[in-house]
Amino acid sequence: MHKLTFSLFILCIVFGFNCLAGQNSTIKVSGVVYVAACRVDPSSVDIPVDMGKHSIYQLKNIGDSTEPVSFSITLRDCPETTHSARVKMDGIADASNNSLFRIDNVADSATGIGVAIYDVTGAILSLASTSAPYNLRKGDNTLSFAANYVVSTLPVTNGVADATVDFTLIYQ
Repeated sequence: MHKLTFSLFILCIVFGFNCLAGQNSTIKVSGVVYVAACRVDPSSVDIPVDMGKHSIYQLKNIGDSTEPVSFSITLRDCPETTHSARVKMDGIADASNNSLFRIDNVADSATGIGVAIYDVTGAILSLASTSAPYNLRKGDNTLSFAANYVVSTLPVTNGVADATVDFTLIYQ
């Protein structure tokens, strides 16, 4: 018996087996815990809103505006635990009226107007303000908005009237 134990001991030493001590190992657990939220549909990542063409002659006075143009943000796969969402609009405020978003400063841009964005209740969403809550149901949802040009200072000059507005979804 002593020869067998001695032989096993020699084998362990020669071949590097760790026969006498246990081996320590580690289990590393990883993952992420998050609040389930809706997924923004790819068609709503960069939303084109065609405001159309408008004559400066219909925009004569401060506060004059064009007809609102509807647009929407589509949400997919909303979980039943997400009951509502507010939308925060960010961009650069118009220099004369901070409830409007500035027309992008590019060559040949129009002046004297800004862009107003309205939520589903008709309330204007100025810079960094949040919309009224949109009730969400499990699955897909559409959040409706509108935008128009509003005269902020005179005179209004013709030109390109593009504006850039980012949005952030705030789930509740």
